[in-house]
Amino acid sequence: MDSNRLIGIIILDLELDNSKAHHDLERIINSNNDCDELITKVKDKLREIVQTEAMLSKMKTFLEKGDAL
Repeated sequence: MDSNRLIGIIILDLELDNSKAHHDLERIINSNNDCDELITKVKDKLREIVQTEAMLSKMKTFLEKGDAL
């Protein structure tokens, strides 16, 4: 498989993960859970979002540069 095509597929998958994480974060924030539990869950979800966005950024640089994996 062409490396640029593979990178594109990975980017799409990461974007989907990121979209789901944002949706989950919104759901968590709007829930009626205990404040301490909400804080923990929000921080965990934010970590996931930050990591996913960092991976997306890195993969996009590979695509822009045309680097092979």
